[in-house]
Amino acid sequence: MGGRGSGHKSERARRARLRNIQKARAARKRAPLPWRSGLESNIIEQLVWQWWNDPDPRKWPAYRVARFLDVSHTWVAKLVKRFQADPDRMRRRMRAFAPANFEKLQRARQETLWQREHGRLRGPIRWRRVKYSLSGRQHVAVVQTESEKRRRDALRPRPPGAPSPGVQRNKAQQSSTPSAPRHSFAPAPDLPPWARGIVFNT
Repeated sequence: MGGRGSGHKSERARRARLRNIQKARAARKRAPLPWRSGLESNIIEQLVWQWWNDPDPRKWPAYRVARFLDVSHTWVAKLVKRFQADPDRMRRRMRAFAPANFEKLQRARQETLWQREHGRLRGPIRWRRVKYSLSGRQHVAVVQTESEKRRRDALRPRPPGAPSPGVQRNKAQQSSTPSAPRHSFAPAPDLPPWARGIVFNT
């Protein structure tokens, strides 16, 4: 009566169990590296905030802002939901910083490139698995991403005097849309006020 019972563990077994738990936790994969530097993430959030507070009824749509900032449309939507949930908190937070602009975004992207080259950030996604249907059957293929195609184009040898693929692509983008080309550090014409650091009373 009153014994330890069949479920009792000795002190030696308890210590061994704790050691095994610590080993298992140490063997887990580390947290994934971020995609971009903290500086670029903060400036992106600030630019989305400035765009969201722009009173111009003809301001850019969210998908164009995402393309300009080189982020996904869903991330812009997530930031907007965060602003709508507590605009006063975001207003107090953004007042502590000077207005962001395209030049600051350029410098932040250079910081991101430097950190990625030194292994502090995740590298670009080079391949994706794509599902498609053919003759009523599902197939899976592995294809290159757009960033990988640009990287391979840049590494491909070109004849002397020929412009780089990035220059040709940037000219085509500038002729089609006045927004800034992606992955380009050249100044873009006809930027809206929120992208030039002109903020409104919020």
